Amino acid sequence: MGTSPFKLTDKEVKEILAMMYLKNMSTREIYEKLDCKVSKQSICNICYGRTWLSISEPFFKEHNIQLGKK
Repeated sequence: MGTSPFKLTDKEVKEILAMMYLKNMSTREIYEKLDCKVSKQSICNICYGRTWLSISEPFFKEHNIQLGKK
């Protein structure tokens, strides 16, 4: 089956964040780019959730991304 969201490496989580915030890709585009290995819900959790804060907060600071409400 697909990959569990909790089996993603830090690198993979950063790649998903980069696709969303640096390349402005939609959840659907990211899902297709990852060959449907990660569920759309997992992508939303990574990009908008609080599950990966240890990775996402430094990522946002590093790229100077201000998160508005989406």
